Amino acid sequence: ERLRQWVLALMQPHLSDQVGSGMLLALTLGVRSGLSADQRQVLAATGTSHLFAISGLHIGLAAAAFGLLFAALWRRIPRLCAVYPAQMAGACAGLLLALLYALISGFELPAQRALIMLAIGVMALLWRERIPPLQVLALAMLVILIRQPSAPLEAGFWLSFTAVAAIFALMPHLSGRDWLSQAIILQCGVSIALYPLLMMFGMPGSLLGPLINLLLIPLFGLLIVPLSLLGVLL
Repeated sequence: ERLRQWVLALMQPHLSDQVGSGMLLALTLGVRSGLSADQRQVLAATGTSHLFAISGLHIGLAAAAFGLLFAALWRRIPRLCAVYPAQMAGACAGLLLALLYALISGFELPAQRALIMLAIGVMALLWRERIPPLQVLALAMLVILIRQPSAPLEAGFWLSFTAVAAIFALMPHLSGRDWLSQAIILQCGVSIALYPLLMMFGMPGSLLGPLINLLLIPLFGLLIVPLSLLGVLL
């Protein structure tokens, strides 16, 4: 928490635009207090609130980008490659960055789930083992329940695990399809899976959400989130 507040204090003098600053803090540090009531209402109505919470998407993107960059640099030094494979080194580096990012962002349940799944994936890579995706998800749930038995009382617990489970269930139906069809199937399938949970927790569901997310998730994932994190580092 002290590290998070230190980063926040460094950022504050450079944030003059009230509209953009609240979104930037939510995207990078998980600090949502800067979002106005109107912004929250628009995000809820469009089903895009998850884009401004530190989720598995953010953690995974940060880990993948840093891991690939670290592995590329590692390959340029033959002596290091002779001691340890670049792919393994990149995976470990990506996991360490994911841990730091998850801690700075407040270590919410979706971030915990993503971090644990990444850790299991890296261990499987190091041990050259193949673990079925649903087993990875189940292990992550078990660790979170041991660490925080009250987690099922939070909406984020159910929404996070259900979304990933829906993605894993849909994966076999994506082979042989073009990327647009895959994106539509994934987005519609996840939205349908989450809708009953949103109703159960009294959260608004958006009929336009699947279409809007189909456009915004790639935009945020490939452009806005990486540039926001780079801006914070600089």
